[in-house]
Amino acid sequence: MAEVINMAIGGDPELQLDSVHRLELSVQNPTQVQWVYDIEWLLGETVGASWTDVALTAGQSADLVYDIIFGTYLPGDANMDGQVNAGDITYLEQVILGIRTPNAACDANLDGKIDIGDVTAIEQIILGMRTSSPVTLATIGTYSSKVKVTEKSTGTVWVFEFEGITISGPVVGTLQAIFTPPGANIYINNNLVGVAPLTVDLIPGAYDIKATLTGYLDWTGTVQIVAGQTTTINVVLTAQTGVAVDLTWDGGTSPPPPPTGTQVAIHTGYQIVIYSGPPMSARTLFASILNYVQGVYLYVGDWVSGGSGYWMGPVQTTDTIIPTGSAVGIDAIQDFIWTY
Repeated sequence: MAEVINMAIGGDPELQLDSVHRLELSVQNPTQVQWVYDIEWLLGETVGASWTDVALTAGQSADLVYDIIFGTYLPGDANMDGQVNAGDITYLEQVILGIRTPNAACDANLDGKIDIGDVTAIEQIILGMRTSSPVTLATIGTYSSKVKVTEKSTGTVWVFEFEGITISGPVVGTLQAIFTPPGANIYINNNLVGVAPLTVDLIPGAYDIKATLTGYLDWTGTVQIVAGQTTTINVVLTAQTGVAVDLTWDGGTSPPPPPTGTQVAIHTGYQIVIYSGPPMSARTLFASILNYVQGVYLYVGDWVSGGSGYWMGPVQTTDTIIPTGSAVGIDAIQDFIWTY
């Protein structure tokens, strides 16, 4: 019969949900003939690691290593970065060559083994020819642990029971992001997570934070999240440089002018152009601003044409616009702030 010499799960003594721990398993063939084994490590009744075609001569032992994902993983996400892409193909090829340690996510086609077929499956996932749905090995709780060894030619099965494994929820810290003025988009490690003010729980570690708000300079920084503690960011955003523009009505054809006191802010990507003055047509206003900011593509908003000019309206267009009296065009059209 086969023998499991020892088994160890590395990492923290208390296993955390959504954590990865290295399983080390030694199996020996004490018989006088060569056998070929299929070996599975189970958490409860769920297979967490598997090895196929382990050939051992008489008296030979094998040291098996596997990265166990305690929680939920995505089949095909071999490098466990949260997505299936070309990097997973490279990782899986290294696993097959014995350069890297296998894990359950390497079994992209869910056939119980890790081989070249999984490379094909990942390629199909990337191309949209195949889907990959999350698989959960465990949730919070206590589970039995055992190793199942099957001798392939005879079908003989040996089961080795081990002590239960307790999986707890991850220990987290809290990030509180406060920005003035409120409403900034908050990115954590380049992922948009919400709008300030924001409070979010994170697994301990370092995180890159970015805050963006139209009309203000982006803010970036790095925070260290500590388990059981709240880390607070409290920042006053810096307004982009303002440029006052003194404009007057030229009497051109246009819709009725907006009320007195209209304020206009246009984000050029380099500065903020602000107008606050007597009523005038939007057509005239933008023609003048375009002449003022030569060579800069303005991102202005929704336009509709009519008469001899262009003005603000409910119709979206991406046509190049050349206002009357100006040789400067507008290509991209968005993020216009119009306040009465």
